[in-house]
Amino acid sequence: MIIPDKVKIAGVFYDIKYKKGLNNGTSLCFGYVDNDKAFIELEPDIQNAQRMKQTLLHEIIHALDFSLGIKLSESAVDKIANGFYMVLTDNKEMFLGEDE
Repeated sequence: MIIPDKVKIAGVFYDIKYKKGLNNGTSLCFGYVDNDKAFIELEPDIQNAQRMKQTLLHEIIHALDFSLGIKLSESAVDKIANGFYMVLTDNKEMFLGEDE
């Protein structure tokens, strides 16, 4: 999985940005999504490439949750993102192969 500069979510292009010291209002965090301004910020100092990719998926799930009005809990978003990351990495040939 490659982290792109942009990702299209529910018909809207979100810019992928990097910002040091992300804070959710109460603590430091790895990622943040702003649905009104259509961008996702990632903490650039995440040492583990897998954690960076999981964080991007986490923020994408938040954006989908917002656009679809599902209202998932933070725990549910985290579990879905981690599970989806496992599916993508365990089945690379399926998702990164050529179209049939």
